[in-house]
Amino acid sequence: MILLIILAALFGLTFIVSASILPYTGLFFFISVRMLLASALLLGYRHWIGQKTPIKRADWPRFILLGVGLIFLPFAAECFALKYVPAAHVSLIWSLEPFATAFYSWLLFRQYLTRRQVIGWIIGFFGIISLLIQTHGNELALPQVWRFSLADLLLILCVVITAYAWINFKRLLQGYSSVHINGVIMLIGGCLSLGASMVFEAWAPVPIAPLSSWPSVLLAACALVVISNLAAYNLYGYLLKKHTATLLAFSCSVLIPLFTIFFEFVFLHQTIGWDFLARVAVVWVGLYLFYSHERPEVLTVNH
Repeated sequence: MILLIILAALFGLTFIVSASILPYTGLFFFISVRMLLASALLLGYRHWIGQKTPIKRADWPRFILLGVGLIFLPFAAECFALKYVPAAHVSLIWSLEPFATAFYSWLLFRQYLTRRQVIGWIIGFFGIISLLIQTHGNELALPQVWRFSLADLLLILCVVITAYAWINFKRLLQGYSSVHINGVIMLIGGCLSLGASMVFEAWAPVPIAPLSSWPSVLLAACALVVISNLAAYNLYGYLLKKHTATLLAFSCSVLIPLFTIFFEFVFLHQTIGWDFLARVAVVWVGLYLFYSHERPEVLTVNH
């Protein structure tokens, strides 16, 4: 149980680190630095231990799909959203991912939900929707569609894309190690982010303002690589050997937003209203009903 709590705390901390540093750097530039650093470490480790299995030509489209759908798009949407909405709000939206995965499992593999899961799906979905229609101060600067801000819509879209990408990730695990897959797709996502930064962000000489804050930007990128890319994901893999995927997925979906709220209060001095917490409780009820009858093979972890 202690390791489960540490895992959720690590993932929750990543939202806070990103939110605290993004005002000083371009989001695409920051993503590229983080992903290229992580890719260099993972692929360097793989080379150091002597694993040199090449990628088959037929598998490259799937690697590119993961680089776009699992790295570039979701991290860009997440960083964009963190500029306008609280980190707790962003982390909770990722709780939609298991529901999206269940939909794909039904659509692609005809894995049907039980009545209790359907009830949990409905409660959790509408609980999150009730959170999304709450408008935060900075969101007023964004376009609105049916009371949903652009940040919310982009995150929801990326949750749907990410859920499908995880299915392809699982298929690639049949021929490649997770270190190999992550190293390659982070390289692809990092290069795409760097290209986007050169097109959309001002380089004078780099997208950091003020320029004197570059040590903080680099430190934040390194911290996220260690906290998320190395520590959290490796700990998740270790815990999968000792606990069911159902327990891990449920723990992450419930505890990560809770830790994000706590860290947001401690480090960013942002308070959460009781109405927000009440809506979060509704989402957790839906998650509990959903996961209590969930099949381990349809679950994923949010990145």
